[in-house]
Amino acid sequence: MKKLALTFLFVAVMLFGSSPVLASPESSVSNPIDGGSGIEALQLIQGGYSSIQNAGNNQVSIYGETLTYKVTDIVGVKFHLQYNNNGSWVTLDTVSREGYDTNLFTTMVGYTVSPGYTYRVATEHYAYDGSFKETAWTYTSGVYMP
Repeated sequence: MKKLALTFLFVAVMLFGSSPVLASPESSVSNPIDGGSGIEALQLIQGGYSSIQNAGNNQVSIYGETLTYKVTDIVGVKFHLQYNNNGSWVTLDTVSREGYDTNLFTTMVGYTVSPGYTYRVATEHYAYDGSFKETAWTYTSGVYMP
């Protein structure tokens, strides 16, 4: 039942969350991770995605997902909320979320932010299987908060 609920949540976010991300200048998505092939191929992480969106009232909504090739001990994301300060990205806060014994982990977090800055999310996607750990990163472009 839990897996069905997570699958439904994932599908709902993708169906209803994707259109505004593509259409709104106040949202931003990352380039997705592709597991790739060859010597640089990832062994556990199949894909990853993150986005940041202006949720109104000085709020941003951050979404992230990590997909692994197989059920893995721990799958998660570590969000680094950053703002642009005179051309440099400065980390404002960091938060981790993770799931256990799964191959797909999705999560959303919200933040209250100060207006007048551009914000982005640097996301570390990670997976642990036994003693083996693998990470990959996605970065959104910036979202200006008026």
